[in-house]
Amino acid sequence: MHTVLHELAHAWSFTFLAADDQEHWSEHRGLAAWHDDNAAWWKQGREQAAEVIAWGLMSEAEPFLNTWVIGENCEDLAASFRLLTRIDPLHAGNHSCRSTAMETAASSAQVEWEVEGTPEQVALAEWARERFELAGLELPAVKVTFHDDEAGCDGNTGLYRPGEPAEVHLCSRSPLESKGTRLITLHELGHGWAETRLDAETRDRFLAVRGLAAWTDSTLPTYEWGAEHAAEALSWGLMDEPVRIVRIMNHSPEALAEAFETLTGAAPLITPEA
Repeated sequence: MHTVLHELAHAWSFTFLAADDQEHWSEHRGLAAWHDDNAAWWKQGREQAAEVIAWGLMSEAEPFLNTWVIGENCEDLAASFRLLTRIDPLHAGNHSCRSTAMETAASSAQVEWEVEGTPEQVALAEWARERFELAGLELPAVKVTFHDDEAGCDGNTGLYRPGEPAEVHLCSRSPLESKGTRLITLHELGHGWAETRLDAETRDRFLAVRGLAAWTDSTLPTYEWGAEHAAEALSWGLMDEPVRIVRIMNHSPEALAEAFETLTGAAPLITPEA
């Protein structure tokens, strides 16, 4: 239900919010812009607005688990909802989510690294974490969850969700020791590193090196997103054996090495000749 409301909220805000209202709301939330192709999608006003509207339209107050939205307690959300819509949230009389949301945020903030899976899956996640450490790349606080099918990853083999902690969901049906499964594990953790460690200047330089127009852009296929190129370059450079990258253009070893170095300031762990 929340997802349906979120997407309908996009249509409502695009149709009924004037540009001044969009700018004012983005400033209220401490965001740089309503829409910016060079910004991470979760830092855009339009995405946070859709989340806040969806929360305010639910029939009952629910714990707000999308912690990538700034200020996830009930008071902040209600104030933001009123600023957008000029009405109270539909569940304004129910304050039961306040303590639950704050407790959720507090407990989440204590998580630095957590893996949910079998011992073999935990070992795979630890291997990936060690590859980042070996390259000198510090991951954000993250919870890694393995799933039995792709439903847990919205139909994909992997999924990254920003937050505190960030979430990485892994749904590959290939053997854990396969190149593909190890690569997607590094790829999703790479999203976490790139979204939290790269500054705007480095991202702009990366887009220029890769010949891309935007970090993310819903009007473009994902293989033209800077965010996806970054995760692919990171996963390639952190592997412990040669692997072919085929999901993005310009994927020669030399081009991927240049991309990795642009992102990290260091050479990949795997050599371009591999």
